[in-house]
Amino acid sequence: MSPIGPTSRVTNSPDDADEGSVEWQRILLPHVVDYLFTEVGHVGLEIHWDWDTNNLGLKLGGRHLFAALMTELVFAMTGTAGFVKCAGCGAPFAPKRQPTPGMRHYCVKCGRAAANRAAQARFRANHKGYFSRRNRKAESKGVRRVA
Repeated sequence: MSPIGPTSRVTNSPDDADEGSVEWQRILLPHVVDYLFTEVGHVGLEIHWDWDTNNLGLKLGGRHLFAALMTELVFAMTGTAGFVKCAGCGAPFAPKRQPTPGMRHYCVKCGRAAANRAAQARFRANHKGYFSRRNRKAESKGVRRVA
């Protein structure tokens, strides 16, 4: 096995990687973890009914301790906190921080614009007649309506 340091070379192709080199280890690591994850840890996708949201849910994991440990190991290796479904487009994504339960989460593509649209829609739904009352109040004071 070659030492990791300034003497180790970086290649652009997996075919050029020498056995024991850093590149070889980078190629081999995902395959070893994948084998441990699926074959040894019996970690997989599980579809279940989520009673909190009254919807189908998707879980990544298994039914025993080793599966939970393997799931945490993979999240630690990849630097992700798990997967979350985007409230804007519905696509799963890996958030940068630990997601807060009960909150809406948005992917980078949807971002702040989708969060603002959702907040405005919630405000309108929760305050029906707000703008018509505000306009009537302004008209009674003699202020012209702008929009």
